Amino acid sequence: MKQRTYFILPIVAASSLMLTSCDKGSKEVVKETLPEGAAEVQKPAGTEAEAPAPQVDRIDALAKAAGFAQYLPKGADAFWAFYDGAGIAKQLRGSALGQGIEEMMEAEGGSLEDFLSDPSFQQFADVAGEEVFMAMGDDTAEQTENLLKASMASNFHQFRSLVEIFGMTLSGSDEVIDEEEYLKDWAKDPKTLKVFEASKMPPMYLGFKVSDADKRTEYVAQLQGLASMALEGQGEDEKVLEPIDQDGFMGFTVKGDLLVKMIEKEGADEAIEVLGEETFQQYMDKAKSKDFVMMAGAHEDYVVLFFGSSVDQMVFSKTPQESFLADKGMQFAQKYADQKLVSALYVSESVYEVLVRYQASFKDMAEGVIAGLQESDAYGDTAVLEALLKDLIVKEKNYYAPFRGGRFGSVAFLDQGLKFETYYGGNAPQADLKSKRQLSKVGKGDGVLFSANWVNNSAQAELGLQYLDSVGSVTYQLAKQASGLKLEDPDFEEFMTGFDMFDNMFKADLLKVWGALRGDMVQGLGSESAIVMDIGGELPTMPMIPEEALKEAKLPRLSYLSTVEDRSKLAASWETLNATAEKSLKQVSEMFGENIPMQRPFKSESNGLTSWTFQIPFTHQNCIPNVSLSDELFILGTSSDFSVELAKAFEKEASGAPMAEMQFNFSPLTELGENWLSQLEKHSEEFMSESEQSDFEEAIPVMKKLLEASKGMDYIRSVSVQEGAEIHNTFHIKTQ
Repeated sequence: MKQRTYFILPIVAASSLMLTSCDKGSKEVVKETLPEGAAEVQKPAGTEAEAPAPQVDRIDALAKAAGFAQYLPKGADAFWAFYDGAGIAKQLRGSALGQGIEEMMEAEGGSLEDFLSDPSFQQFADVAGEEVFMAMGDDTAEQTENLLKASMASNFHQFRSLVEIFGMTLSGSDEVIDEEEYLKDWAKDPKTLKVFEASKMPPMYLGFKVSDADKRTEYVAQLQGLASMALEGQGEDEKVLEPIDQDGFMGFTVKGDLLVKMIEKEGADEAIEVLGEETFQQYMDKAKSKDFVMMAGAHEDYVVLFFGSSVDQMVFSKTPQESFLADKGMQFAQKYADQKLVSALYVSESVYEVLVRYQASFKDMAEGVIAGLQESDAYGDTAVLEALLKDLIVKEKNYYAPFRGGRFGSVAFLDQGLKFETYYGGNAPQADLKSKRQLSKVGKGDGVLFSANWVNNSAQAELGLQYLDSVGSVTYQLAKQASGLKLEDPDFEEFMTGFDMFDNMFKADLLKVWGALRGDMVQGLGSESAIVMDIGGELPTMPMIPEEALKEAKLPRLSYLSTVEDRSKLAASWETLNATAEKSLKQVSEMFGENIPMQRPFKSESNGLTSWTFQIPFTHQNCIPNVSLSDELFILGTSSDFSVELAKAFEKEASGAPMAEMQFNFSPLTELGENWLSQLEKHSEEFMSESEQSDFEEAIPVMKKLLEASKGMDYIRSVSVQEGAEIHNTFHIKTQ
């Protein structure tokens, strides 16, 4: 039996991937500044250019590449597919990286050949080898919203209940309350009943391609056999399933009215006691009309599982021009119709708008806590905490208000490696993809391992800081409120002691530090940032390191860079931070009875760049934490030399194309790995014990094979640009 159902695993995997992929998208910029309590920003009129009419020949070409998508009806809300798994696995196995992995497996006593020839894996490969897909028909947006509404209501009742339960513990009550008690309140909530009334199963298609007709027939028979088992397993007095046999598809319908009759027949005293007679009957009345359909069958070369609320929802398009591929939202994919696709992903605008609308995470929890506090006297005066929680709700709303959803579409194909092309019709207010860049060249030097460069939207950044301020205020007030409670618990008493010390000695200083960072530093820094890591560093000159290694060993160097808006603001923030640090050190010195003097930084200048470093044993110019500043540039890094090098790549006149980019290069990584392996081989006696040397020598062949295999990789690069009303992201895993 285990082997009979093994092929269902790709279907489950497809479902999981689809659900987790729906929330990932590229983003864009808006520059609205919003007031307190700002309402949700609507999509500006005229921001969407009229898409050209679909081209019949391109749709036909896309149909050949996109597989089952050509049979989906227009208006589908989501689609995901993975193509030619067998072919991709074969190419990977034949690559330098694949061969390296296979050799390493053999070196460890494993065998890729044995794994691939296993009958169970062969059956899995039959299913995933050609195409695996999942699709959601229309009405998915509405049902997604129903699920999110139900989840939010559950959060509210759960947090209200937790406050109530803890309050009863504080007041010494002996009453025992089940932690799941909140589910009863949630079920009795009129909002939950309303959601239940509106909920139904949207059409869902799951399946895979099997070109071999005999194998396809076998898989369909197995799936239909599972449905038959469920039908035959019903007792005479428990029949809630009715058989379906339509157009070669067989399965069953879970009949809502029969389910209600069974519940009423078996008795529902406990449910009635929880919900009350009236509410229970309302649920039963709504449930009578809710059916659930499951069918399995074949359509063309595909084994298809269908789920829905009615057999009438299952529709297959007769031609590509009548299919989902002809929808406006899929026109982005037409330009890739001639590519050999690896995967395709689509989420409709209506679904994504729902996901964006409900992305706020604290609102319902905060409202639940407020409701619980107002119903309990165990916590004392909670007016301040309640006010801060209400402010958190407002700040969260303000932060998410500029976000708007749009159609998300992506295709992946083989092109000097694996390339993903993604198009998102919504926005990302935190990013500015319309301004030219001054730091676009800082990551282009030799030996750069990793680089990233982007421009922030300052208006959205300010909303984010206000949101963070509110989260911090609530966190502090929760701790302060808790410290005033009377609990006879050693851990709680330890918490109270620590909090009182923080509150009396360090709170004021911490607020000054946050104020300096949140105020002057934020105002002093510009909107463009970059991160760069290369392999041009050198080891610290520690006595136990061999001199040859000190000269030859490479070390990564890391720097964060930002443009400067107002240097005087940065100087002011530093003065505040320095004064606060001196005061805090005095307090710490008094606590421990030792004088801990404030370290004074070394200052140096080079070509208008002023750098500050602290005296740390064994460090040097190319291996020391530093802060560097000019009128145009701020750098925080691990090497003063690196800061000077990066400053030379800064452009006073922005010429870098508007975009956000990231790149990871494999060649420097391989060079770094070979360098360290070479040094460890030469100086293993200085760095390792005898047993460690023995283990290291055994691992050397595997490490060398891994390094050799990595030479087949070139880079991983991501670029996001604004194209009209859409954000286009290219993510490329490039091979040699």
